[in-house]
Amino acid sequence: MVEQPGLLDGEYPFISRRLPVPELAWIKRPASLEALQRAQTRANGVQLVSSWQPIELRCVTPRYGEAASMVFWPNDAERLQMRAPKAYRKGRA
Repeated sequence: MVEQPGLLDGEYPFISRRLPVPELAWIKRPASLEALQRAQTRANGVQLVSSWQPIELRCVTPRYGEAASMVFWPNDAERLQMRAPKAYRKGRA
């Protein structure tokens, strides 16, 4: 099981809105979204580095306009994790 970082009380991004910490859970980033994001970061000269520090990623999409998400990539995991509404959580990330 991957230990997940805590966040201070406050609101954190999920697509085009910000939600309070109690409404959010860490989940594995969907594979298709992760692949797209990795391709785009490479194309723009940004390197995603494995770390225990959560970061806020921002992008512009035709569907949502400006979108953001809180992600982290634990040192011992292959996949990025993201903060999302608890309804998206299935099992353990």
